[in-house]
Amino acid sequence: MVNEEMVSSMSSESLNQKVLHKITEKEVIKLASDLIRFPSFPGEESEAAQYLADYMERKGFKIVNQEVEPGRFQPLALLEADKNGASMLFNGHMDIDPIPRDDHDPFEPKMKDGYLYGAGLYNMKSGVTSMVIAAVAIAEAGIELNGNLYCNPVVGELQGGIGTHYSIQHGPKPDAVLIPEPTKLGLLLKHGGVLDLAITTLGQSSHISRREGSIDAIKKMWRIQQALYEMDEKKQWSFEFDSDVPALPLMNIGSIIGGRGRECELQGPYDVADVCTLFVDTRINASQSLETAKKDITAVLEKIKNDDPELEYEIHFPPELPKDTPKDERIAKVIGLYMPPFSIPEDEYLVQRVVRRHEEIMGSSPTKILNDAGGKIRAVYAGTDAVHYWKRGVPAFCYGPGGDRPPGFELSHHPPVSVNQMVECSKILALAALDICTKTKEEYRKLRPKTAQ
Repeated sequence: MVNEEMVSSMSSESLNQKVLHKITEKEVIKLASDLIRFPSFPGEESEAAQYLADYMERKGFKIVNQEVEPGRFQPLALLEADKNGASMLFNGHMDIDPIPRDDHDPFEPKMKDGYLYGAGLYNMKSGVTSMVIAAVAIAEAGIELNGNLYCNPVVGELQGGIGTHYSIQHGPKPDAVLIPEPTKLGLLLKHGGVLDLAITTLGQSSHISRREGSIDAIKKMWRIQQALYEMDEKKQWSFEFDSDVPALPLMNIGSIIGGRGRECELQGPYDVADVCTLFVDTRINASQSLETAKKDITAVLEKIKNDDPELEYEIHFPPELPKDTPKDERIAKVIGLYMPPFSIPEDEYLVQRVVRRHEEIMGSSPTKILNDAGGKIRAVYAGTDAVHYWKRGVPAFCYGPGGDRPPGFELSHHPPVSVNQMVECSKILALAALDICTKTKEEYRKLRPKTAQ
């Protein structure tokens, strides 16, 4: 005898298979390879954005081109449901990390031993590929959804989440968000916060022959640089140790430029530099905040100033909102927005559905990334856009392809990504989206933890 529950289960399984059959390795490789060819550095994502908008529109999605900044667009693709049920949004960033000096022909995709190579694939065009393929599979399968499905490739995640912040302010409020950042198909349920800052020393320029009365901004910065290195090495922060993110807090001095005038003119090295700017990236844990980090760093600088009355400096901390971005465009482009530390409960329905779908597709449970696994999984030290949604009450976390590092790529921003991982991730994301978008809002609400209802 077949009861109503069994019929419903059989119907659901049939729908799942219909969607999975639409996901092919050939299409995954093609889309990922096309995305690699776009050098979409922060602020230069337009061509990739237009390509993805056109691609998803051809597949049946309604497209809204969100203008995050003048002339800087990102596509919000909508697969619209007939009913007002629970909605899901896929979020992934198109902007890519800098290219190291020894990368040759980085924007030409290459296949080798089941891995696809190319700039930006790891972080995170492989994930963008997986989420787009997943969304398109649902559209092509003609599944009737209760709630809307959104796919939102964004700009400026590497600038603190500028694109995601815009989408939150001007776009829909989904019921759940999945972000396929590179986690090696593990669950990134917790990570540190990110704040980039800029420190500028101001001096008095003069010709080398008259430098006795000048103030060298570069020399003044040298003392600050040494003090920051010591602060990092000795963990001179106000913080409590967290075994889930054991290396935090961390600090990296990533860029320095000095010269003449606010634009740091490099010509005329015979004149003493009167401006020097240092760019610093800092990772903090949940016991810290933007305010405590500001206090700790400022204390270091003020100690130097007490010993050296000639020291004049400015410090730009990351804003929490785009309207508070520094007027200096050069600084604003680098330091971006503040990304707070992040943590989401494991019993969230969205997390549990990804776990279940991973088990079905992969035949084993996913890794829960709550520490750096002896240095093998460093995702806990990254910042992600998940925190921006979670702080606004929307369940969000990261689960995506990428994470393996073949010999020679241990330190690279651009290691290859397993094609199989991208394909499997597409399947898991698609099924998780069905789990959300086939629910009514009331059904979804009741499935969330009681503390969230």
